[in-house]
Amino acid sequence: MEGVLYCKPHFEQLFKESGSFNKNFQSPTKLADKTTHELVKCLILQISNFIIYIYMLHKFIIFCTLLLRVHQY
Repeated sequence: MEGVLYCKPHFEQLFKESGSFNKNFQSPTKLADKTTHELVKCLILQISNFIIYIYMLHKFIIFCTLLLRVHQY
């Protein structure tokens, strides 16, 4: 498991199958067997999750700023 990166959905899927972090994880050679399509799909999912996180953080900052302005008067 050390040195191998997994996207969140695959990490959760592998962990849920056995409940063990050591049992179901693939070696780096097996990871290379995944198709490029699966890896790109995983990367797009991670990027979209990151964009959603940044968007929500931005909205939260705007909300806090407006809240502070209201309480100043």
